[in-house]
Amino acid sequence: MLLSALGSVLGLAAALGLTRVLSSLVPAEAGLDATFFAADHRVLLFTGVLCLMTAFLFGMVPAIHSASPNLVSLLKGDDGVTRRRRRRGTLVAVQSALCVLLLAVALLFARSLASMRGVDPGFRADGVVDVNLDLGLLGPTVDKQRVFGRLLERASALPGVDDATLTAVVPLSGSNMETRIAPEGATFARRRDEPSVYFHVIAPKYFETMRIPLQRGREFGVADDSGSAPVAIISATAARRLWQDGSALGKHFRWGGADGPNVQVVGIANDAAYVTPGETPKAVVYMPLAQERRSEMTLQLRTSSDVGTVRRAVWDILHQETPALPPPPVVRMSEDMGITLLPVKLGAALLGAFGLVALTLAAAGIYGVAAYSVARRTREIGVRAALGATRVQLVNMVLWESARRVGAGVAIGVLLTIGLATALSRILYGVHPLDAVVLFGVVTMIGVIALLATLGPARRAARADPVTAIRSE
Repeated sequence: MLLSALGSVLGLAAALGLTRVLSSLVPAEAGLDATFFAADHRVLLFTGVLCLMTAFLFGMVPAIHSASPNLVSLLKGDDGVTRRRRRRGTLVAVQSALCVLLLAVALLFARSLASMRGVDPGFRADGVVDVNLDLGLLGPTVDKQRVFGRLLERASALPGVDDATLTAVVPLSGSNMETRIAPEGATFARRRDEPSVYFHVIAPKYFETMRIPLQRGREFGVADDSGSAPVAIISATAARRLWQDGSALGKHFRWGGADGPNVQVVGIANDAAYVTPGETPKAVVYMPLAQERRSEMTLQLRTSSDVGTVRRAVWDILHQETPALPPPPVVRMSEDMGITLLPVKLGAALLGAFGLVALTLAAAGIYGVAAYSVARRTREIGVRAALGATRVQLVNMVLWESARRVGAGVAIGVLLTIGLATALSRILYGVHPLDAVVLFGVVTMIGVIALLATLGPARRAARADPVTAIRSE
């Protein structure tokens, strides 16, 4: 119980430190402040009681066993050593398996994170600042279209701002919009058979601001307003999927399904990531803000100024144009995109921490079992030495016994890792469940730790004096 209490205190300190690490990994755009990761007294009480109960229950079993010895077995010399040795070996194997599982999956998350950061999303987020605007807070009587126009015009004129636009969806920010369309010349028996596409609602100069090249056609202009014919720009993947020959420019589709308005394609843009980095290119449709009125948009500024300068300038403009609107968040686009990487970041951090704990426990378990086994087999080791066993043979005997236990656990851990990594493949990018580098690295690490943990007891066994060992009780 004393050891459990001390361990619980150390575990509590580690948990509090880990929550600080987790809170630093979460971008502000996720909407989770520091209190989200604050320690909860109910959780701490529950885990504390659980630790003490575990110590009590697992401590009572050997205590009761020792208090009620089987005298007949003891007199016959059978004190259950073999059975207990087998149980200890099983525990070492389980520790090794869990250690392999946690460390391998943590490394898979880390490799996935590195792969995501290195992939080209199809646009340039560096130098872009996002300002999240919700004009719905101004009430239904305000002409939101005019306000958006004024804000965009004044923001474009700020010093250091090269380009400016508005968008309803910041790519890779964790939000998306999806609808169905009916391409010109296609018929569908049921609505659910109509193609589903992702879509943006954007202002002019979006593609210029985001540095997304147009393959054909044109960008939206001021003439594409509510009084003109509906128009759209589609991604290259959408052009291929909706019209197999790819000749989408000038074609029409029904927006929202066969009963929706008829929309003409006026441009085809390069593919750009929408939901996750490195995703399979998606069919995306871009609609002009002037024809798809919205109250929530994100002002995007490509600027050479720092975020603080831009924030003060934008807040001044908003205070003058919309004094009733509270100051909105102003962040780098890369920070908005960080939400997409959040599950992988947290997975790598949590599993990495748990993996290191498991590695420490496994090393302690392997050392403890090896040392205890050598101590219980002192007489046997003395007899072997007296009969001519060399020091190398005695060391190999101890190492081989430990290697069998660890090897069985490692094999099970690899199988569990493959199964779990396969289940997590939808949120992992650029890695395979059978990643040879990760598996080989973890297995090698466990092997080295097991060797170092066993080497001390093995060397003590080899140095034992045969006569003293045989006489030992």
